[in-house]
Amino acid sequence: AEASTLTAAAVTGNTPANSFVIKFADTVVTAQKGKTITITYKATVNKNATVAVSGTDANTNEAKLEYSQYSQTSQVGVDTVAITLLKYDGAVTDAVTNNTSLPGAVFELHNASGNAIILVATGDDTTTTTGVTYDSYRVADATELTDDSVTKVTQITTVAGKVVRVTGLDSDLTYKWVEKSAPSGYNMVANGGETNATIA
Repeated sequence: AEASTLTAAAVTGNTPANSFVIKFADTVVTAQKGKTITITYKATVNKNATVAVSGTDANTNEAKLEYSQYSQTSQVGVDTVAITLLKYDGAVTDAVTNNTSLPGAVFELHNASGNAIILVATGDDTTTTTGVTYDSYRVADATELTDDSVTKVTQITTVAGKVVRVTGLDSDLTYKWVEKSAPSGYNMVANGGETNATIA
């Protein structure tokens, strides 16, 4: 059967915060008896989203359907993940275990299309469970991309004693670190400086 578009009687939002309600007149609903009504919407995970840990859903979308005395609720998780980078000297014993980072390497984080991702620095962040100190960044949001007052970067320079960490990434997409220059006396990553990015 050919699909048709239904007109909602009202669309209201922000009660509670970050939510919306779509209401159809009873006559519209009853006219669709035996048919499937599909509501499609898009939402963007913003810079305040919680980063998923160990594959858990840190951000949950919930949909609730009410019709007459019938009510049904469903949930779907949306992950925003972190990716880390440790540039180290292979001759240093336990460099990876101790997160002994090599300073002065310049990297870009690229998406699947090969474009450098625009980032905002968020400063140092030390985890209480592992004691690792991160040089942290997050993906710039749509507002920040056009805001000249916000400092944005595409290139990250590694710092001694810190692991680079980028948050706000989509768990369903793939990313690559691309080394643009190596520290003096060291070689760049093989394969044209490209290496697959690993979710933290």
